[in-house]
Amino acid sequence: MNYIQSEAVLESSMIQTLLDLGYEQVSIPDEQPLLINFRNQISLHNLQKNLKNTPLTDSEFERLMISLGGKGVFNSAYNLRQLQTITINHIGKKHQMMISHIENKQSKL
Repeated sequence: MNYIQSEAVLESSMIQTLLDLGYEQVSIPDEQPLLINFRNQISLHNLQKNLKNTPLTDSEFERLMISLGGKGVFNSAYNLRQLQTITINHIGKKHQMMISHIENKQSKL
């Protein structure tokens, strides 16, 4: 038996599944909240290991955004799955930042 559901029903179901798994729903009506959430997620995944419990400064986040921007959709998606290296001001060294916690599992021939 084929079951057809609308995109809205599918989306609602997927969102509910993610919420049930402990994910948090955020409101992102435009670019500013998107950037705030992106920055929060970077801090969340890197705060203890790479940032020594200090959030990214505005200039550090700007450098990171510059390194990720203007590359086209495919390259940007690829780069988001790679470690990004930026200089952390309060540490004075370059550190690799994990942007996405999705591992890049490309097969090597």
